[in-house]
Amino acid sequence: MFDQRSRTRRTNADVRAAQDRVYASRAALTATYQEGAGMAALAVEYGVSRPGLRERFVEWGVPVRGRRTGVGGDAC
Repeated sequence: MFDQRSRTRRTNADVRAAQDRVYASRAALTATYQEGAGMAALAVEYGVSRPGLRERFVEWGVPVRGRRTGVGGDAC
């Protein structure tokens, strides 16, 4: 079974730094997503949550694909 105690919590500074990386990389992050990269993979790469990254995309006006939708908006 998963042991929550083995995980180390991120500090507020760590969270803020990850959020700052997302904002600083807005153009590259948006382009990479629109080229087909998955939101979950990008969230891991930038150290943020998938829902948090989705909120940024919505805030920035980026069309968000569903989890089962590929590039171009076609359902899998």
